[in-house]
Amino acid sequence: MAGRRGFDYAADERQLRPREENDAVGTWLETLFDGTVEVIVFGLPTLLWVALSQGAVTTLVAIVSLSAAAFGIGAVRNDRLRVGPPWPPVSPSLAALRVGYYNLLFVAVSLATPRVVPESVTGIDLPWSSTDVVVAGAVAAGATLAAVVAFPSIAIRIEEYRDR
Repeated sequence: MAGRRGFDYAADERQLRPREENDAVGTWLETLFDGTVEVIVFGLPTLLWVALSQGAVTTLVAIVSLSAAAFGIGAVRNDRLRVGPPWPPVSPSLAALRVGYYNLLFVAVSLATPRVVPESVTGIDLPWSSTDVVVAGAVAAGATLAAVVAFPSIAIRIEEYRDR
């Protein structure tokens, strides 16, 4: 005789609770997470290339750039940084732009910053010091934030050109 399965009254009594609205911190964390995922997914080829084939300082600069991009996207999406138009939604037409833009951004910042900063900070070509690394990180974060703030305007211009 097959075992008889009883009715689970506890499961029947359980109800899915309606989702509570996020507070300000929850909304910020959600947009920060979305920005991080966007940057990692679309910028993955360059991030892997930098992490696997470049030196430690270049990899550090790429990580700083990735973090600055995630925070910048989160700030623009959450209206904490109101400069220019709002952040464009992820769409198939803008996916190619995002892939190209983020990868070009990470290549430019990761390769240019370590080559420019030491000579400008120390005046001569010395081995990397802690000051050089901090300045390189700050330059990388600033350049990345400027590129992130410019992205919505570029996306709008490209969408307008495409719609002609």
